[in-house]
Amino acid sequence: MLRFFPEKDKNLARRILRDGMCFSVEDREAVNALRCFEELGILTSLERVYVKCSNENDPDFSTPGVGNCIGEISFHGNNEYYCPECGRPIGAIEQKQRFLEYRVSLNIDGIAQYIKNALQALASTEVVEQVSLFAFRVAIRNGYSLRVVIPNYADARNQSIGLFFAEPALYIISSPIYETVKTVLAVCRREVRAGW
Repeated sequence: MLRFFPEKDKNLARRILRDGMCFSVEDREAVNALRCFEELGILTSLERVYVKCSNENDPDFSTPGVGNCIGEISFHGNNEYYCPECGRPIGAIEQKQRFLEYRVSLNIDGIAQYIKNALQALASTEVVEQVSLFAFRVAIRNGYSLRVVIPNYADARNQSIGLFFAEPALYIISSPIYETVKTVLAVCRREVRAGW
């Protein structure tokens, strides 16, 4: 059961479980949580190695024109590198300090499978029926049922479940990094109401 519900800091999990989120490899706690979520199949990460145009630890820092540029140059296999911010050619890139970061991509199908498996692992669950890719009907031991929906990805019919108190529902929000959770749910509700 602990496999489905790893004990991770809630704020750390919120920070990592955002599509497009980037964080540094120096944040060991975040990297460990990232690996845990990857094992659960709910996200993938892309590793990016880069150098900074202006870094005081680099041999070219005292070169005129380097200044305080915030540009980051990713390695792409070419011999010529230019800063995307200031356009300065970056010579001897192999001598510059390298940085590593991870970019998170949510695996929406993996999230749906994880939710189904986690619901089935609960002691009070009798049956989990997947009614669409991102909606489930859960039969609970006391004879009640619950609809579990990921509204951003569920079909229109299942997005409206529970809005009018016809059937108990649990919404699981999987939102893009540029939208807050409350905004996503509010948009789903507006879209459902507009469709009526």
